[in-house]
Amino acid sequence: MVELQLSSIAKYYGNVPVIKTFDLAINKGEFITLLGSSGCGKSTTLAMIAGLEAPSSGEISFQGRLLASAEKKVFVEPEARGFGVVFQSYALWPHMTVENNLAFPLRVRNIPAAEQKHRIAQTLELVGLTGLGTRYPGQLSGGQQQRVGLARALVYQPSMLLLDEPLSNLDALLREQARVWLKEIQLRLGITTLYVTHDQTEALSLSDRIVVMKNGHIEQVGTPQDIYERPATPFVAEFVGSANFIPGTVSGEAGQELHLSLPEQQTARIRDPGGFKPGDRIILAVRPEKLTPENEPSGNSLSVGLKRSIYVGERFSYECEFGGKNLQAFGKFPLSEGRVNLYFSPLAATLFPANAMVPN
Repeated sequence: MVELQLSSIAKYYGNVPVIKTFDLAINKGEFITLLGSSGCGKSTTLAMIAGLEAPSSGEISFQGRLLASAEKKVFVEPEARGFGVVFQSYALWPHMTVENNLAFPLRVRNIPAAEQKHRIAQTLELVGLTGLGTRYPGQLSGGQQQRVGLARALVYQPSMLLLDEPLSNLDALLREQARVWLKEIQLRLGITTLYVTHDQTEALSLSDRIVVMKNGHIEQVGTPQDIYERPATPFVAEFVGSANFIPGTVSGEAGQELHLSLPEQQTARIRDPGGFKPGDRIILAVRPEKLTPENEPSGNSLSVGLKRSIYVGERFSYECEFGGKNLQAFGKFPLSEGRVNLYFSPLAATLFPANAMVPN
């Protein structure tokens, strides 16, 4: 069931388009992530949903209620939308205790004192901060402050949760721990959540669906597995994870496979994705972890020049050269510099038209 609907949304600052027209539907209870690099429009999209920005065109509705429409001159103020918002900075009042930080949004909503006390205790327990209510933000760690920010957004029982880079101020270990309990809380409450990040690991580990954005428009919407294993564009393949891009030509068809001519007079086979014919110029995308020196009898073999083999912990990373371009591959053991064979499955690569490779 669709809960939040963005219809033909666009945002301009003067004549500059920040959000180009797009549609997005979010279902009840979903965890949706807007993923993209800085300046792609993901935070602006969240701000329009929160009511901190008005769309230049299009409509936003929640549970069938129109929240914003430039054409119909409708704009519901942020406090009347009932959404919980958590920003990167947490925005805690340093002169207030944790309990008073949580009490503030309840007071402005005229929640009775007894109910305030109950909700604050309940929410602190939810985020794992029971017993810390009398402390001030300056007496808490960064991870605890982040939990207070989330608790303040949850304490008045919002109908939707909006999170804008909420974990970016935490160190790597705390971020990993925070991802776990954040997802647990979201599932426990069943609250529809929109999450903004540039971190692909966060997006892949937290999301029911990911919205990959670039230059104010949507590149692809899909499950984490769809986005990673079946990228719709070269940008998605490169931004979510990493990918090697190899130019070539479709040389023939055989059953469910295409035959490809690659640089250095080498060839490959790939599962036919449809839409290609012999003679088409293509770009073959192969992720580094799918390109390996471990032989696969039914796989493709590429002879490449190995420049260096680097130990990176649980595996080795190989920096290679093929057809005048750099390639990256992974494996379980070191290799000597020189010519080496790397293998990949016909099912482990993605094909794009050559003209899909446009500058980012």
